[in-house]
Amino acid sequence: MLRKYRKGILIFLASIICLLVIGFAALYYITYKFWDNFYNPPATLIQSTTPQGTAYFLRRSTLRDSSIYFYVRDPARFIQPFAVGDHPYGYATDGEIDMQHAVWSRDKSVIAVRGDIQNYDHGKNYGTFFVDAYDFKTHQEVGRKLAARPKSQAIEHLIKQRGGAGTNVDPYAEGKEISQSETEKFLKLSQ
Repeated sequence: MLRKYRKGILIFLASIICLLVIGFAALYYITYKFWDNFYNPPATLIQSTTPQGTAYFLRRSTLRDSSIYFYVRDPARFIQPFAVGDHPYGYATDGEIDMQHAVWSRDKSVIAVRGDIQNYDHGKNYGTFFVDAYDFKTHQEVGRKLAARPKSQAIEHLIKQRGGAGTNVDPYAEGKEISQSETEKFLKLSQ
């Protein structure tokens, strides 16, 4: 009797196996995409443009922390955006420098970043300082090799020379959400 239905049973079992394989593949893909977005969510790009150049703030967040990276595009220097400052991990919300906001000078030639500087090992909060800036008139970073306080003073002095503080930029504001591949492309262009 089994010989009579053997071909039908084999087709039925093969169909079940195919459906299981397709189901597991779909489940794996959905889970992989979920976890990929969970651990590598899309980044947010905030862009602030003036006639002299553009400032970019790339915000990357995970469950554990959030980091903001500061880039500028100065057409007189480079076509591509490039990173400003010596912070390979950006300004992390749980790092020593927590970015507060950025400010343009009134003449829109200087973009400066203010950050809260802390030392978690010693439980100290040193306060909020200008931590990085870019001058679109001289086409260079301001006070690159200076310590925190003298650098902040140099940036503040330059902003006063350029008419004082102008427009604030909130790097935590809503911006353009970019995918993981767009983020990687942006980071590659800016190296």
